Formats: sequence, structure tokens, C-alpha cells
Amino acid sequence: MIPLVLIVLLGPAFSGLAAAAYAKDAQCEGDGGVCQYTNVACDGKNVKGRCGGPANRQCCMPAAAAATGNVKWNLICDGQTANKLRGCDKYGCGSYGACRSGHKHMGVDVECPDGSVVNAPFSGKVKRQAKPYKKDNVINDGVEFSNDDFCIKMFYIHPDRYTGSISSGHKVGRLLKMQSVYSGITSHVHIQMCDSSKDPTPYII
Repeated sequence: MIPLVLIVLLGPAFSGLAAAAYAKDAQCEGDGGVCQYTNVACDGKNVKGRCGGPANRQCCMPAAAAATGNVKWNLICDGQTANKLRGCDKYGCGSYGACRSGHKHMGVDVECPDGSVVNAPFSGKVKRQAKPYKKDNVINDGVEFSNDDFCIKMFYIHPDRYTGSISSGHKVGRLLKMQSVYSGITSHVHIQMCDSSKDPTPYII
């Protein structure tokens, strides 16, 4: 703990340093966690690197809430009031497990107009480029994005970068022009878990 006399002497300078150190807490709180010291009991999992201050001040993420789907990701498409899943159009339906030609849809589609800013659903790291198709076209782009709790792929977006840290709610990139490839489709961001084994819907809506 910093001595009180030192805090008084530093005055505004200390306040500025403290504010900068603890600004990082927003990464934890935005994902439904609480920043606290590791000697405080955590009903879940302590995650490093998401809180300001010393190394033993970590983000307590409630495991029970995550398991039941009570942890909600941030708003994905800028300008929308809530995450809205794509319904059905002539190209199919946007829900997890929806039928496709010869396979099932292993992600969910979140409605987003062409050209819209796409935000990070949670704090983490952009790991690499991830493409939805084997053959290139104008919407064949996206990213793999993860933290200690989730790993997802986001398709049909042109990201600002393919690596680096990003905070929940900050811009990842922009939605590509889906209408130029699929005229009449409900434009959307496709989101799927990296191993496709779990439905991400409870975290989105």
C-alpha cells in the first residue's frame, strides 16, 4: 500500500497515475467480471492482464454465470440498439445448426448493414486472419479473436489489423459488401466458436 503522506505530497500527479493504472479495469468489467486482489475469494476464475494495478489484482470472472450463458458479449454492430440474429432469407437461416447444402450452419449470424463498424464482443486478442471460403471473393475475410474464456471467428469483416489486443466494444473493422456477392441477403457478421462445438447464441442475445 502507498503511504498516505506520499499520496498527499504527490497530489494531482498521483491521481493521474492512479487513473491511468486502473483504467484497464474496463476490460474486465465490460466482460462481466470484477477486479480484485487474489487474496479475495473468487466464485469463478481469476484472469490475469485485465485489471490495472499490481500483478495480484486480477479479473474475477464468474464461471457459473459463463456456464449458464448469463455472461453477455458487447454490442457487435455499431448503430444498433441490440444484437439481433439474422432470420431466414432465400439463402437460408442465421441460427446455429440451421440446414445448409450438405452441412449445418456452425455459427450464428448477427444482422449488420454493409459497411458498418463491427465491434469486439469481449476484450481479448486478435490472433490471425480467418477466411470463410477456400476460394477468394470480395467478402472472404475475417479474424480469429480470443481471450482466456472464449475463442471465436468473425467472418465477412475487413479488420483494422490481424493481430494485437483489443478491448470490449472497440472497433475490430467494417462489414464487407455482402450484397455484392449475395444480392438480397440479410447482411450480417458470422460468429462461430473456434472449434464449432458450442452455440454462441446465449452470449450474444
